[in-house]
Amino acid sequence: MLASPRQKILTPQHYLEWEESQELRYEYVNGEVFAMTGITIPHNDIAVNLTTAKKKYLRGKDCKVFMADAKVGIPSKDFFTIQMSWFLATNEIGDRSDLSNIPV
Repeated sequence: MLASPRQKILTPQHYLEWEESQELRYEYVNGEVFAMTGITIPHNDIAVNLTTAKKKYLRGKDCKVFMADAKVGIPSKDFFTIQMSWFLATNEIGDRSDLSNIPV
């Protein structure tokens, strides 16, 4: 039986500082860091379709739709990831350029 190397547990703050200097994209869940795979054409098609549908549904509502490469964080759940398509109520966004610490 092979022993797997023990992964170092990071705090959310250490992860966010470390992740800024990385060439690859990573997801943070409960102190563990996982490399994310690159995008594929079918994945991109799904993201475009989801984003288009959300944008149409939310038109005129107090929400903003986001596309790929946006880091989303829920610090209270020790979770940070890059999402392909998601939305937030605009009153939670304000003039932020970093959406990794939006209250949920």
